[in-house]
Amino acid sequence: MAVHQGSEIRVLQSGKMTSAGIYIHIPFCRSRCSYCDFATGIYQAHAAERYTRAVVREISNWSEVGSLTVNTIYFGGGTPSTLLPQELQAIVFAIRERFDVDPNAEITMEMNPGGLDSQTLRAFRSLGINRASFGAQTFDDQELARLGRSHTAADIRKTFYDLRNAGFTNINFDLIAGLPGQTNEAWLRNVREALALKPEHLSFIYWKCMRELL
Repeated sequence: MAVHQGSEIRVLQSGKMTSAGIYIHIPFCRSRCSYCDFATGIYQAHAAERYTRAVVREISNWSEVGSLTVNTIYFGGGTPSTLLPQELQAIVFAIRERFDVDPNAEITMEMNPGGLDSQTLRAFRSLGINRASFGAQTFDDQELARLGRSHTAADIRKTFYDLRNAGFTNINFDLIAGLPGQTNEAWLRNVREALALKPEHLSFIYWKCMRELL
């Protein structure tokens, strides 16, 4: 596994593989969750603009391209959807110019529930973003408040349906199990709510393991 460290961009590959994946870190959030220890900061428009230019410059100067085809691109963070559509467009264009990107590549963007309008979601979809992933965490508004999340359970549902209406046919969201004070019945309600939406993928995160990792 080859990983370039200390950079906004990482290309992951295996010695026997003919394809590669690209991860782009976007370190901005509208607010900081109480449990988060990741490398992020509060969104500022001028900082996001400068960061976008730096990422585009690094992609253009990347020298370890080789002959691999890129079949996955992942925008993580942070909250990548804090970028303006034109900033994301600049990064996607730079990637396609520098690397051999599979026309059917899976391109994922992380986002927050309730933070985007339908027009912005459609703009992201038009740029080739074809998979959305967001941190629902729980459908219990009291638990969300204790976590310091700015969204509500209603925001989760609305974001999911807005994504569908914007053309996203591949959606993932995260749920946290074992939150302090969470009962088995409360967790099962979360699972039932999640399954009712019929996402393509669900990520379950165990609170205790997450706290130990962070």
